[in-house]
Amino acid sequence: MLTGRTRSIVTLVGLTSILTVFPSMAGAHGTAAPGPHAVASIAARAEQLTMEFVRLNMQYQLAAGDQKPRTQQSLQAAALAREQQLLGLIELDPGEVLRLAVPDAVRAALPASVQAHVEQAVTLDGTLETLHADDDIGGGEYLYHLRTTGGRLSLHFAADAPDLPTGTYVHVRGIRVQDAVALEGGSSVVPVTSVPSNTFGEQRVLVIPVYFTDKTQAVYCPELEIR
Repeated sequence: MLTGRTRSIVTLVGLTSILTVFPSMAGAHGTAAPGPHAVASIAARAEQLTMEFVRLNMQYQLAAGDQKPRTQQSLQAAALAREQQLLGLIELDPGEVLRLAVPDAVRAALPASVQAHVEQAVTLDGTLETLHADDDIGGGEYLYHLRTTGGRLSLHFAADAPDLPTGTYVHVRGIRVQDAVALEGGSSVVPVTSVPSNTFGEQRVLVIPVYFTDKTQAVYCPELEIR
């Protein structure tokens, strides 16, 4: 039977094998504004940092108790550097971010200080915002955001984006890096038919008191609430 530590090590080895076998796919999806070679360079660096993170995490998992603090510091520094690289990559090639994402089981075994800088698989509900940004040569691109109760997130699609109007309340599934989310494609965004009435922000209510000639106090009538 595999122990918890052994399972973590097996998962780490598996992730290392995946990254070694499959070559970088930079430039295959998403926009490549800096140019194919620049995107490929950014993706290659992200993959290199991921391999280094996997190696340091394996050292941390195997370290003796008195060596944990030192290895944790190195692991946290590697996670931070990798996070910044993924943030630059997610706008150019979200498909690569999805490919390099750390498995949930590996993330769950990390110290909290390291988890804070590691991407996470998420499912979110919110309002879709679509904006077309024009450029100087008559072209441009569509920008997508998700407005949730916790804030506004940018959405980056590896394949075709959803054909949904701004204001659609949706259910989203992807990999989150800080305030950016990488998604497989339009199928990762599903419209929600029923929207919670208290989804966003403060709810204001106007109450109209009603006075009767035979009573000295105002009477509250729920039917007269104005929201």
